[in-house]
Amino acid sequence: MVKMNRLDQIAKSGELEGIRVVVTGCGYKPVQHIFYDIVTGEPSHDSIIVNGQEMKLNIGSATSAVLALNGATVHMVSTSMDKLQNIKNSLDSLVGNETQIEYSKVDLFDEHSIKELINSLPNDKSVYWVQALGLSGGVYNVKDDNPYLPIEDIDPKLMEAELSVTIATQKMMREFLPRLKQQKESRIAIITSMSAIRAYSLGGTHCAGKAALDKWANSARLAKDQITFLLLLSDLVELIPVCTIIQLSKM
Repeated sequence: MVKMNRLDQIAKSGELEGIRVVVTGCGYKPVQHIFYDIVTGEPSHDSIIVNGQEMKLNIGSATSAVLALNGATVHMVSTSMDKLQNIKNSLDSLVGNETQIEYSKVDLFDEHSIKELINSLPNDKSVYWVQALGLSGGVYNVKDDNPYLPIEDIDPKLMEAELSVTIATQKMMREFLPRLKQQKESRIAIITSMSAIRAYSLGGTHCAGKAALDKWANSARLAKDQITFLLLLSDLVELIPVCTIIQLSKM
């Protein structure tokens, strides 16, 4: 079930009907740190209840909900089938249409797994892509859920995990590109962070990882093709789902 907060206040629309949006990096985790709305003072995250415990939806899952509420068919991607099923069950009740939420278990570091995903997508709708993969997607088990560490405490595996998000994005793009180029119009939203352009203390690994993704995406969007790229840079991650739906529907 969905623990209603922002999502139940979004009016449904058909603005994105006829579009299928693949959202990579969907998941959730137990509620720990809470961000608060600077206007209302209320918690700004979106939650679902899993086995009696409140879970905080990550950016990919919350964005999936907003896109579906605006009429899109959403295809969620994660490495956890259990999480995907739990998210779908919750969002189905919110959206009111079980056919709008699809999902696939995919390893974005495995080209064969990505090809299976691309080949499985029906040709009945134009396909867009939202890349929301990050450490919360399970690519690395962050100790104490804290990637912000002094240099002497940084595990090289953490840095590899941060940088691997760009590698996974490149693998997905390479396999997805032929399908996207066949369409009259294609749009891609890459969700990254202000950490890509602003360094800060204890942010070495996170800043490096986000900068790599940002520069990759900026280079990709300079290509002369019909694909529209949107880069979302924000430290206020709870605002991302709303930004994504506005940009995807009105660009």
